[in-house]
Amino acid sequence: MKLTIGICTYNRKNIIEYTSKSLKEINNIECANVKIYDDSSVEYDINYLKKLYPMAKKINRTQENLGADYNTQKMYEDFLKSEDEYLFNADSDLIFNKDILTIIEKNINILKKANKPVVFSVFNTSKHKTIKDFDENLCIKHSVGAAGVVFSKEVIKMFVNKIPQKYSVQIPSIDHCFCDILRKNKYDIFCTKKSYVQHIGLIGQNSSGINVDWGKDFTSDTLTNANAIIEVLQGYLINDIPANICNLCEQGKVGSKTIVKALGLCVKFKIKNFCEKLKGKK
Repeated sequence: MKLTIGICTYNRKNIIEYTSKSLKEINNIECANVKIYDDSSVEYDINYLKKLYPMAKKINRTQENLGADYNTQKMYEDFLKSEDEYLFNADSDLIFNKDILTIIEKNINILKKANKPVVFSVFNTSKHKTIKDFDENLCIKHSVGAAGVVFSKEVIKMFVNKIPQKYSVQIPSIDHCFCDILRKNKYDIFCTKKSYVQHIGLIGQNSSGINVDWGKDFTSDTLTNANAIIEVLQGYLINDIPANICNLCEQGKVGSKTIVKALGLCVKFKIKNFCEKLKGKK
């Protein structure tokens, strides 16, 4: 399996540090070609990225800020020039199951054996509607987000020239565009039934910080991943615990055990801050 792991970056220094740590802990990561596509970040330079991603075979930095969608498209175009067969569209705010490469190879083989085009996401969220089950590992979705998708070179060739370079209200984000193109060309959009990556970024071009997109059954199998999720939960819940807890429950984004843990973290955080304030008054 000749695989490129493509990561588009732009600022969010504290987030990409978690992502890089999680990436390093992936089993057999040295077997993949990690490539970074930085969109002219202002919080750090290319030397910082080289230190953060020592395993990267390539680090590209744009001369001007293109925006997340156009930078992703440039990554797709660059992949077509490579000798790799598959592209794993990662993201600068993802954490990874340490066995993600094994999972990707397994599902590539499932789709090839079934004579299906290889295009599937390893991030399953209720935000994207499931149309039907495919087998015990995969389901078929109406659409998926770009982050977490594995594409074969043939699939990217099929749609890359059809994706517009200008994204706006009239021309939506790149994942909306390629999902629409795939559906029009009668391609199934597959997704693993369990999530093997998780978003940890709350603020970005295509995320407002209002909702956390939780991956179904994602397991924090490393300490790095657990710490990253704790930080996200604290940042998301601490400001307004009751309102955000209700929001998460209503949308079915997390289970009761996670809610209880999150509440415990927030209470501890509140108590810690309160004690520190008391000490300051003495």
